[in-house]
Amino acid sequence: MPNFGEQAQLPFGGMSQDAAVKAFREMTELYDNIDFEAALHDLRAEVAKTNSTLLLASFVAYGLMKPLGVDPETSPYDSILQHHIELLQALTLMGSGTGELVVPPIEGKLGVLLRQVDMSAMLRRFNPMEGELSGEEGTRLFLQEVMRGRTQAVRNWAYPQQIIRILIDLFAPIETEIERALGIQVRHLVRMFVSLEEECTRRVNAHNDRLRPMLQAKSVAEVFTAYYREMPNLVSLDLETVQEFERGMDVETAQAALFSHSQLLLPEAFTISLEDALGAYPGVVESDALKRALDALSKRFGDLTDANPEHIILSNPVWTHPFILLDDGRYFWPVLTLLYAFGLHWMEGLVACDKSLKAQYEQRRALYLEEEAVRLVQTAFPGAQVFRGSLWNDPVSGKTYENDVLVVIDTFLVLLEAKSARLNEAARRGAPGSLKTKLKELIVEPAEQSERFVEFLRAKPCTHQFPTKQGVPNKVNTTAVRHFVRINVTFESLSYLGTRHPELQKAGLIKADKVLPPTIAIAELEMVFEVLDGVCQKLHYLVRRAEFERNAVYLGDECDLFVYYLDTGFNIGQQEFSGEPLFLWTLSKALDPYFMRSVTGENAPKPQLRLTPWWRDMLAQIEARRPPAWAEVGYTLLSLAHNDQLAFEADFRFRCEAVRRHGMASDLGGVTVFDSGFSQGRVVIIGMPYKGQEREERNDLIYAAGEHVMEKAGVDKCIVIGLDVERDEYPYSVLACLFSVDDLPSV
Repeated sequence: MPNFGEQAQLPFGGMSQDAAVKAFREMTELYDNIDFEAALHDLRAEVAKTNSTLLLASFVAYGLMKPLGVDPETSPYDSILQHHIELLQALTLMGSGTGELVVPPIEGKLGVLLRQVDMSAMLRRFNPMEGELSGEEGTRLFLQEVMRGRTQAVRNWAYPQQIIRILIDLFAPIETEIERALGIQVRHLVRMFVSLEEECTRRVNAHNDRLRPMLQAKSVAEVFTAYYREMPNLVSLDLETVQEFERGMDVETAQAALFSHSQLLLPEAFTISLEDALGAYPGVVESDALKRALDALSKRFGDLTDANPEHIILSNPVWTHPFILLDDGRYFWPVLTLLYAFGLHWMEGLVACDKSLKAQYEQRRALYLEEEAVRLVQTAFPGAQVFRGSLWNDPVSGKTYENDVLVVIDTFLVLLEAKSARLNEAARRGAPGSLKTKLKELIVEPAEQSERFVEFLRAKPCTHQFPTKQGVPNKVNTTAVRHFVRINVTFESLSYLGTRHPELQKAGLIKADKVLPPTIAIAELEMVFEVLDGVCQKLHYLVRRAEFERNAVYLGDECDLFVYYLDTGFNIGQQEFSGEPLFLWTLSKALDPYFMRSVTGENAPKPQLRLTPWWRDMLAQIEARRPPAWAEVGYTLLSLAHNDQLAFEADFRFRCEAVRRHGMASDLGGVTVFDSGFSQGRVVIIGMPYKGQEREERNDLIYAAGEHVMEKAGVDKCIVIGLDVERDEYPYSVLACLFSVDDLPSV
C-alpha cells in the first residue's frame, strides 16, 4: 500500500541562527552541485526515452506500493514518494507517450534525477547566506517555504475514511441539482473511484502473486516454467526452448529477465475502460454523462507540450486531472492515491462548470463546516450545552456579530469559529501578499471575533439570551464559567502554519498585538476527539494546546503536536518556556496504524494519553459522578506528568498505610502534596488519607489542608484527593476542588 502518512521533509525551523545555518548546510550537502535547470532537462530526456504508461506503472507498482520481498522502510524503493510520481506523470504529458518498452530501474539514473529535481527546486527557492535566517525577513522566508514545501510534497489532509465521508456528506444536500446539471451524483462517483482504486490495487497484487512462484524457483527450467504457467496470454514454452535458456543463464539472470518482461503487463493494471467505470458506479447513470465527467478529469499525452516544466512543481495539472485519456478511449490512472489527496478538488472542479451549482456549493461548504463542528462537540462533550449561531451586540462598536458554536461544560466555555475559505493557488505557492491575506481570513479574523465575544461574556457573567437566525434564542448561563477556550476551525489543514502563530507574527504575516487561539482543521479535530477518552482529556488538550503554541518553540503540524501530547500531556515543566526547539515533525506516523486499520486490516489499538491506571480511574469516576467543578478537577489532574503521577501515588500509598496503622498526624504532615514548582500554570494537588472521620470533620480537614497549602504555595486553587483508609474505597473517597479567590482565567 502507498504510505498515507508521508510528510514533506521541510528544511528547518524554530531554531537559533547558528543551528539553522548548520541544518541548512547538512541538508544541502548532497545537492550542492545540482543545477535545477540541468537536472530537469536531463530528467525530461530520460522520461522521453521510455513508454510513458510502462514507466508510470512500474514506478508506481514498485515505488509507491510494497514490492515483493522488500521492506519499504529500508529499501531504496522507499525514496520514491507520491509527489515524485505526480511530477513524473506531468512530464510524460509533455510528450507523445511513446518510447522504448524497457523500464529504467527505480534506483537508477531516472530515480536519482527525480529526487534531484525535487530537492533542488525546493533549495533554490530558499538559498540563504549565513546571517539571513533570523529576524522578520528570515522567518518570513522560512514560512513561505513551509507553505511551498507543503504544496510540493505533503499529501493526504485526512485519513481515507474521513476523506470519503466528508466528500459524500459535503455534497449530499445538492445532489439533486448536481445530477440535474451533470447527470452524475457525487456520492456514487466517489464510491466508483474507491472501487476502481481497489480494483487497480487488486490487479497489481495479483500480478505480483503470479510472479512469486518464478521468484522462488530453484532452477532456470523451474523459473521459465513457472513464469509461463502463471502469466496470462503467454503460451507455455516447449522443453527445447527451456533447455536453450538454461544453457545461457543462471537462475538470478533468468528471474531478472522475466521480472523485467513482466512489467510490460503492468499498464493494464492501471487502465480503466468506460465499461469498468459504469460497472463500479453504484447508481444509475448514462454512459455519456459518466464519460463527460471522466474526460473532464483527464489529460492526453501532449496536452502539456507548451507548459512550463518549472511551474509544474507548485502547480501540477495532474492534481486536478489524474487520468490520462488513451487513444483507444480508455483511462490510465497511475497515482491511485490522488483520490485521497485531491478528490475534493476533482468534485469542486466538476460542479464549478455550472455557475448555479458553484454558488450553491460555496454556501454548502460553509454550512457543512459549522454542522460538522456542532456534531463533533456534541459527540465529544455529552451532556454539555451546545449553542449554534448566537447573535450578540458589541457595546463598544454597536455592531451585531454571530458566534458559530458555543459550548458550556461545567466551568469551561468553548467558542468555535468556523472558516471554510480555501487557500488559493498563489497562497499555496507562498506568494507573500496572497498568503498574508488568506492567513488573515483563516486565522486572524475568526480570532478577533471570538476575542470580542469573550470580552463581552467576561464583563457580564449572567444568564444571556442570544437571538439566532432560526428564531429560537440561545439561553446561555455563564455565571460559573472560569475558563474561556477559543478555537478556529478550518475546512482544510494549514499544516505547520496553523500551529505556530508566534512565528507568523514574527514574520509580519499577521499582526503581533493579538493572543491568537489554535487553528485546527475539522478532520484533525475529529481525530483528536476520537482518540482522547472522556470530556476532561478533550478539554485539557484544547486549553493546553493554546498555551503550548504561545509558550513553546517547535516544528510540527497538528497531528505531530497531538502525538506529543499523548506522550507528555504537554506537561514538560520549564522546557515549555525555555525557547529550546522541539522537533516533532513526523511524530504523527504513530497514529497511522490505528486510523489506517480499515485499509491495512490490522487490529491496531487506539492510542491513549499516557496515564497511570489510578489516574485514569479517578478521571472516569469524576466524569461518571460529575460533582460541582468536576471538569475543573479533571483538568487539574491531567496537569501532572506521568512520572509525577507515579511519584504522587507511591507517596500517597505510603501515607495511607501509615494512617491505617498509626492514625492521622495532627500537623498535616501526613498528606502528600504535589506542587509543580514553576510559576507558569502552577498546579497543586493534595493527597489526604484519613481514618474514620465523619463527613463534617473530614470536610474541615480538607479545607484546613487546602488553605494551608494554597497559602504556603501562593496559589488560588488546589485539588484534594481524600481516602478513608478504614473503608479503602477506590479510586477515592472524596475529591474536592478548593478556590481561594474568584478569578476568571482565560485561554
